[in-house]
Amino acid sequence: MANLPAEYQVLAEVATELPCNDGSPVHPFLSLVFNLNAFTKGHRDSGDLDLCLVLPIGKFQGGAIALKEPGLVVELQQGDFIAFQSNKVTHFNGPPY
Repeated sequence: MANLPAEYQVLAEVATELPCNDGSPVHPFLSLVFNLNAFTKGHRDSGDLDLCLVLPIGKFQGGAIALKEPGLVVELQQGDFIAFQSNKVTHFNGPPY
C-alpha cells in the first residue's frame, strides 16, 4: 500500500499469523463488515488495531459517517473512501440531516 506502508506492513504481519489465512479476500485487513441500511450510535471500535477503512458500494442516498472529535460529517458515494482510527475516534452513521 503506497500511501500507508507502515500500517500495511503491520496488518499484513498480523493477518499472516492468523489460522486459516490462506487466500483471504480482504488481506491484509483482518475483517470485512457489510452494513446494509444500518444506522449506528456513536461508538469506538476498541478491538481495532489501527485504521478502519470505510468504502461504500452501490447506489444510495444519505448515510453520512460522522466523526465526533474532529467534528466532521462526511457524505461518501461509491468510489470514495475514508480511513480513520476507529479505536480513538467516536463515529456513527445515519440518515441525512
